[in-house]
Amino acid sequence: MRAGATATALILVAGFFLAPAILAGGDFGPLTDGHLVEAALRSELVASWRTTDQDMTAGLVHLVDYWRRYHAIKIAIATALLAVLVALATSCLRRNGAAVAAIVAAFALLAVLLVVVNIQATTAPLAALLQGLPPPDSTGSAQAYLEIRQSLAAHRSAPILEAMTDSVSRYHAVMSVETAMLAVVFMACAVWAWKAGHRPRAWAWVMTSALIGAGLTVVAVVTARMSLGAAALLPAYFTGVGG
Repeated sequence: MRAGATATALILVAGFFLAPAILAGGDFGPLTDGHLVEAALRSELVASWRTTDQDMTAGLVHLVDYWRRYHAIKIAIATALLAVLVALATSCLRRNGAAVAAIVAAFALLAVLLVVVNIQATTAPLAALLQGLPPPDSTGSAQAYLEIRQSLAAHRSAPILEAMTDSVSRYHAVMSVETAMLAVVFMACAVWAWKAGHRPRAWAWVMTSALIGAGLTVVAVVTARMSLGAAALLPAYFTGVGG
């Protein structure tokens, strides 16, 4: 069973990096060329800003939909990987002891992180794309960046600005909920370890889980506040150009 689970985990790891771009449509290469995605985002954002109604262009809508599909596929693969790693860690704990199981559990935590990050990108793909917004590549795009930044600072209303604000707000709200849930899990682990006994190993688990849980609670509060103030976060994506 362990050999099969290990092989399955390795296949899923490879699939996590190789499959999403192809299954999502392959619009930006078989491995999703980040430079192509960034260039498309810059071009479509500028084009959206230059339209009469300043709404999202068909090209930007297509890019956002692609990014949503891409990360949804990653969620599915990462979730399957997490399930395999949990089963493998349980098997190792029974047969190989806590040391090997702890190593596998560490990889399982990485799988949890992959699920969490990709849920954010799936629920708020435009905000996820904005994380990689490249600098302007021409006078025209620099001027558009400047106008967008100034309009955001002046709280001007436009469909593309509202779309970005809503997406950034949702991105941080999802992160807040996810980290709060993880904080509860780690706090529960701390309580479980505390009840398990007074052995040094148990106390180490108590302290580690409690500290991680406390840290995640702080992150949940901070990201909740960021979600409520999303409009104030957006101008930073368009800094470095103009005055």
